[in-house]
Amino acid sequence: MFKQISKLMIVLLFLPQTMSALHAQEAIKKLDAATSPLTALGKGIKTTEKAIIMNTFRDNLSRFYQLRSQKEFNDAARKFFEETEAELCTEERCIQSVQEALQLDRIFNLSIIREGDLTQISIDLTRGEDKFLKEASCLKCSIPQMQQRLEQLVVAVVRDDFGQQQLDKMLAATRPVTPVGGVDKKEEGGISIWWWILGGLGAIALLAGSSGDESSSSSSSGGSSGGTVGFTW
Repeated sequence: MFKQISKLMIVLLFLPQTMSALHAQEAIKKLDAATSPLTALGKGIKTTEKAIIMNTFRDNLSRFYQLRSQKEFNDAARKFFEETEAELCTEERCIQSVQEALQLDRIFNLSIIREGDLTQISIDLTRGEDKFLKEASCLKCSIPQMQQRLEQLVVAVVRDDFGQQQLDKMLAATRPVTPVGGVDKKEEGGISIWWWILGGLGAIALLAGSSGDESSSSSSSGGSSGGTVGFTW
């Protein structure tokens, strides 16, 4: 009895995490997308800064899309330029060619423009024949500030792409279990309920174990004296 209850407690302990993972898989179905190379204009944009921002961009997009590798995009674009006459090598034609080659609808482009202390970040999404643009600016931006602006822009573009309702589902499915700066109240409440259940089962298990020990002890003494089996609660 004690072993069965212990197994049940282990199952219940991992049940919330399992259900949460299954819910996340049902709530979000990532569509294929690709990112073109970063476009950077202006003085003072370091190579390391561009690499950090591009990595942040792809990391944020990967919450909502299944991203193709950068090499796949570069190879498809290179093939287009090699096979197309110079006067026909427009950005729009290149994007269309890459979409056809990779068999996907969505291609993102990140741009950074810096003039003096002003930095502008913009995201272009080409979805078939549709185009979406989101941009933000800041003065004397640090890299963490740019990363924050970029995260907000990605969410705004995803809203344009999928709509608010689907965006909410995606954010719910990809949000951290424990947000930075405190415990989410909803999660906290769910955990407390499960601990109440587990606590109750633990008490039952302990009682069952102690009762079993008492039974064994009483049975042993009863065999020699001929007395009845007694239980102590």
